[in-house]
Amino acid sequence: MTAASFGAVRQVMTPDWLAPDALVVPIDYGHLLRIGSRAGAALFLVDQREQFRRQSRAGLFEGYPDPVATLGEALLDGMVRPASGRVVVTHLGVGLADVVFADAIVRRAERLGLGTLLAR
Repeated sequence: MTAASFGAVRQVMTPDWLAPDALVVPIDYGHLLRIGSRAGAALFLVDQREQFRRQSRAGLFEGYPDPVATLGEALLDGMVRPASGRVVVTHLGVGLADVVFADAIVRRAERLGLGTLLAR
């Protein structure tokens, strides 16, 4: 997950910072992560396509590709993760989605023994 306050330094995280099959969830409107073309993500999903496109036209998500699908479409279609490559999922403010998605990530990381627990 990427999370940063908006500032002058933007999109410094290039795909080479990430594992080849990473799940990346930018919750900072693409502020840190630069994915550029499809080479940066085997699958790119958003929560709301029109809002993503509006924010892109406003200058956020510079260089991001058009999303393959929305989270809802992916769930309804039974979309599976690509066999290889990074998956980038960005959502633009649906608070409940943030909570549910974060919970799923934390539970899976705990099961797999991944991540670092930080002190509060």
